[in-house]
Amino acid sequence: MKLNDNIEIYAGKQHFIEKFDFNSFISEYKNLNYEGQKAFIESFDISTNPEWLQLKRGYLGASTAHDFLTDSQKVSSLKRTKAWQEMSVADRKAKLAEIPLEERLGEGCKKLAYKILAERRTSWQEPEPVWAEKTQIKRGLVFEHPAVELYKKIEGLTDDNLLDVMFIRNGDLMGFSPDKLVLKGDKRVVLEIKNFEPPAFYKAVADAEKPETIEQVQWQIHVGNLNYVDVLYCSQED
Repeated sequence: MKLNDNIEIYAGKQHFIEKFDFNSFISEYKNLNYEGQKAFIESFDISTNPEWLQLKRGYLGASTAHDFLTDSQKVSSLKRTKAWQEMSVADRKAKLAEIPLEERLGEGCKKLAYKILAERRTSWQEPEPVWAEKTQIKRGLVFEHPAVELYKKIEGLTDDNLLDVMFIRNGDLMGFSPDKLVLKGDKRVVLEIKNFEPPAFYKAVADAEKPETIEQVQWQIHVGNLNYVDVLYCSQED
């Protein structure tokens, strides 16, 4: 699907579990203790869509936005000074412009740049097992169904309002992989689902406004030309 000359939407699943049925899963899961539940989730084999891997290859994504935006130690020190706090926006831009670009970039940004260059100029690609073995991804897939059902109930939506999307990209460099594209009349919205174990859930809610989360959402809004992003925090215990 092409929205305009720059933004392209590619429908489909990023990851999936073969022949997974949530009702069968939950009937067994709820009778296990904590360690048993964790082992049960980790026992599932995830298939990663090779088309998704190819689509995001060489692109800056929302989950890497924080790395991309990291400052060098020199810039971080500057921003903590009283003089910086008292500067106007124009003066801050001028001050940063005095610092050579290579001295402005943080280590996270440099590593990300090397990764993207490697993907674009060689045949190297991040190995699939790095994705498939992540418990967080497995948990997200397993508990996506109740999270989506809760979201539909809150927003008064149906399955017709939600679309599985592998990747949304804007131009030749920026993109992101949403959990769902939400069709709300003339509004362009995506759903970001955060699934956590109970202890981590409360910390995640408390840290909802941490820079990494804000930067991820802002990246999605900018790249997808969205009206907003709905972020749903879920505890797998509930």
